[in-house]
Amino acid sequence: MYHVVGSNGRYRPGRRPDAASADDTTRIAYRPNPEYTPKSFEERVMHAMHGTVLVDEREFRLHQLDGRLEKDVSFGMGLLATLRSGSSFSTIREEVAPSIWKVAKMQTRFDGRAIFFKTINRQQQSEHSEFKALPEGTTITQAVELLLQ
Repeated sequence: MYHVVGSNGRYRPGRRPDAASADDTTRIAYRPNPEYTPKSFEERVMHAMHGTVLVDEREFRLHQLDGRLEKDVSFGMGLLATLRSGSSFSTIREEVAPSIWKVAKMQTRFDGRAIFFKTINRQQQSEHSEFKALPEGTTITQAVELLLQ
């Protein structure tokens, strides 16, 4: 999905305004490019979104990605499905070891309608923390035992 953002968006780079410290991040705002014509369902959804990307400049790695639908997206003239404006997602990645980044938090909220009147209301949140590297050569059984301790 991330490759789609590069081809159909317009970007405004800028320093992160809310940085409390010199954390070497750049916030990039993106909006749909009105001249681009989406070629798939996935691209139609991405083309209707606006949001921000936060990039770690030291590692040139994605730190945070936020998006929100600016307008409703309909499939099959709205008879098959419609995703409503305001639907959103957010992903935060953290550096857990030098040059190793993992998803620490992910939130999605999508509202809409499918096949005439069935309501879509999908909300999901997941948080991951306390990442620890396992010794090399650890088997799955050993990893499960460590996890259960």
